Amino acid sequence: VINSHAGGRTFFKCTKSPVHKLPGVQAPKGSFTISAVSRGKELMMTLTPVSSSGKSVYILCNMGMTGFFDACPAGALHKHAHLCFYASDGTVLSYVDQRRFGTWRCMSGPEWPSDRGPCPVKEHAAFRLAVVEAVRARPGLFVGKPICQVMHDQSLFNGIGNYLRAEILLRAGVPPFASAKDVLAKLAGSAEEAAGHNNKNSNSNKNSNSNSNSNKNKNKVSKNDSKNKNKNNSKKKDLLTLCRDVPREVISMKLSKYQGGTAAVPTSTLQEHQKFERWLRVYSQADASWAVDKEGRRIWFRGPPGALYAKCAKKTSSDDDEGSKAKAYKTTASVLKKPASKLSAPVAKRAAATKVPKPTRKTLLKRPAAASARKKL
Repeated sequence: VINSHAGGRTFFKCTKSPVHKLPGVQAPKGSFTISAVSRGKELMMTLTPVSSSGKSVYILCNMGMTGFFDACPAGALHKHAHLCFYASDGTVLSYVDQRRFGTWRCMSGPEWPSDRGPCPVKEHAAFRLAVVEAVRARPGLFVGKPICQVMHDQSLFNGIGNYLRAEILLRAGVPPFASAKDVLAKLAGSAEEAAGHNNKNSNSNKNSNSNSNSNKNKNKVSKNDSKNKNKNNSKKKDLLTLCRDVPREVISMKLSKYQGGTAAVPTSTLQEHQKFERWLRVYSQADASWAVDKEGRRIWFRGPPGALYAKCAKKTSSDDDEGSKAKAYKTTASVLKKPASKLSAPVAKRAAATKVPKPTRKTLLKRPAAASARKKL
């Protein structure tokens, strides 16, 4: 939205909503242009002055849960537009965030923060290398941690949030509470293996082209076999590859979990959200199971939760004992729910013994009268 709207336009003013607590942005003096680059969950805006004597302003934005940029006429600003850039043609480019979880801050230069890893989509090779190197150099970082928890580490999986990790794990066939060390260790040599497979395929193609006419039928059979193998391999993408391809689906289909519609007609968000819900396979689906991780976030899945489930799933007051938990994720949509009738006899007996009797209605009515009598004395 930013680059498509800002291209060919000049801006002259930047304002901040008075209800937002973040500081305003000191835009360049006079006219300026706007461009933006995204990386994972972050976005870097550059305000470049038209005059050569001015200095550029760099704004690092984090969209939070519901933040997005919108372009509209000045008279049709969104109710929750918090940072507005006014163009000379009467339009406004604005940052909209209903929940105000998003942030922005001015930077001294266009450098990205060091606590975020490469973007899995735009910098996939660097992202893959960073994860593989982390597994090799810092194995202790992954010991005893489920893969669903590690996938929220933005220093490695930049931009992968709650719904993306669920969809990626489902497509990869990896249980959310599987050991992160075991899952990622299998991918450590995948980059080198992929390169080796490409070389083998190119060599085999050259050899097949140089075969005589008497072997054409054999070549056709081998080509068909290789095509079938490629089809099967494409269905079995590894977890790191899916960290690129699943977000790409959302981007290419222009889907969004929270936003949609124009600033003047915010009710059209419903249609956009319905498209997103139809795309989902497991996240927030009624026939899927869920558990709460140690961050307090729900992770949705199908099938067994993984070996570290009992150890790493967050314990709440509605949790069952380990035996009933294992049954719950297979039979109900919620891992943490259990019918009261299924309580074992010893558990029910202990609950009854510790139950505190409630005061009767008669006792409650006498207390105010006694208090008022003391006040009169």
